[in-house]
Amino acid sequence: MNKTVKLIFVLVAIVLLAFVLKYFVSANSKAIEEFKVQEPFY
Repeated sequence: MNKTVKLIFVLVAIVLLAFVLKYFVSANSKAIEEFKVQEPFY
């Protein structure tokens, strides 16, 4: 049982990390676009 529980926990952690990485990548790309739009106003 311990091995299966650890396996499930590791798989869930990997999936969560993948979602977090995708979220940060999309947020960074959107932030860069916003900065490009805001630069002329300074």
